[in-house]
Amino acid sequence: MGTSKQNTQNRDQQILLGIQKDLQNVPSLLLGGTTYTPGSLAAFIQSRIDAVNAVNAAKASWLNAVQTYKTINTEAKPVVRDLRNFLLGAFGENSSVLADFGFTTKS
Repeated sequence: MGTSKQNTQNRDQQILLGIQKDLQNVPSLLLGGTTYTPGSLAAFIQSRIDAVNAVNAAKASWLNAVQTYKTINTEAKPVVRDLRNFLLGAFGENSSVLADFGFTTKS
């Protein structure tokens, strides 16, 4: 998580503590053009924490998927190359079998 997001998340955690400690007897607050109760304000702030957590989880999942692809792709390249060479050797460069696999002959 970036420093800015981490700072915001830390501040939001502190805001939640402050709401719980100091605003429970306040009936409503007009903030940013919206009227909140202490409970609805806490829920709104929590939603931002939840959103950044979801972003971080999605980013980690994406990075893992990218690394998995890179690993498989690196392993697959020589396999596909050797398959093409096998087909060329087994069936010849003019065989329609090459096209069945999506291969073409080198010009």
